[in-house]
Amino acid sequence: MRTNLNFGCIVSIIAAVLFFYFIGPYALFLLPVLGVLGLFPAVRNAQRYRGSFFDSGSATVGSARPLLILFAAIMNADGRVMRTELLYVSNALKRLYPPEQVPALIDELKQLLHQNLSIEGACDAIVEQYSLQSRVSIIHMLVGLAKADGTVDPQERYLLYQIAGRFNVNTTYVDAFLRGNTSYSYNSSSSYNSQNGYYPPRGSQSVSDPYKVLGIDPTATDAQVKAAYRKLVNTWHPDRFQNKSESELNEATEKFKEIQAAYEVIQNARGMK
Repeated sequence: MRTNLNFGCIVSIIAAVLFFYFIGPYALFLLPVLGVLGLFPAVRNAQRYRGSFFDSGSATVGSARPLLILFAAIMNADGRVMRTELLYVSNALKRLYPPEQVPALIDELKQLLHQNLSIEGACDAIVEQYSLQSRVSIIHMLVGLAKADGTVDPQERYLLYQIAGRFNVNTTYVDAFLRGNTSYSYNSSSSYNSQNGYYPPRGSQSVSDPYKVLGIDPTATDAQVKAAYRKLVNTWHPDRFQNKSESELNEATEKFKEIQAAYEVIQNARGMK
């Protein structure tokens, strides 16, 4: 990308010199206008990729490898690679990287599909390189890839939870994205919980990992979630501690609130009634 950008700069300079030669002093007024309109290659390319959560300006096959590994892992999770999945990845890469780099990235992906991959290493590399917002965006992309063939295999779902956990992203994001819930916002207006590493949905109390609070795995069924919730509510309901000490009652009250908040988050993410 850097070579292409340098070449674009050279072309722009040559074009500006020729433009000045033929137009004369009027070029001093017209050049800024043309630059704003993006008519020169360097300006156009810079504008096209500015603001992406990936550093597209320095993107290479090597720097994109961790993301490609996660794409390949999701595609292989159900034991078959579908054409719709390849198309999804191709379109995703076209949005993230300059078009001239996409063929090389696709070739690398196809090679990765036939290799034993370390998703832990890929996740760690992404955590080290990208912000929390970017990691949530990657989770959203991976969920879209899992859904690209029309069904989400249990192995794909389990892998998504693994990746979210490695990303330090709350696993309820996977639930929310799987059901198309876009109320889980990760923009700057959300209230970020830096300790727990996620952005809670609007209108819900901040909790750590709601599945851990309920003592269950993210792969638990809705019925198992409800059963775990009822059991904990019965155990920690403040009414059961009225004859206990004040400290025990306060502890039970806080625990009860935490259980309620965790269950609410999971309900919202899964669309449970």
